[in-house]
Amino acid sequence: MPDYSKSKIYIIKSDQTDKIFVGATTKQLCSRMAQHRKYYEYFINNEKNKIFESSFDIVKFSDARIQLVESFICNDKDELNLKLQTYIDSYKDLVT
Repeated sequence: MPDYSKSKIYIIKSDQTDKIFVGATTKQLCSRMAQHRKYYEYFINNEKNKIFESSFDIVKFSDARIQLVESFICNDKDELNLKLQTYIDSYKDLVT
């Protein structure tokens, strides 16, 4: 079960685009980025994950990187998703 006391809001960005991806996790950021890359590889190789995710618009670039926006202590997924939505709304012109 996720430990929501370790929640984080993050962005993924690349110097090759002005667009960003905004996400939330309870994992370490390096682990979450590795997961995004793995899902992208599955997608382009037609393997396990055949569903397009918006993070792929950024992760496809070799210089894509993850950056912490805010550490956030919360109680559950709903609370984390509400916080995430505030960031998505504030970055709305940049979000992929």
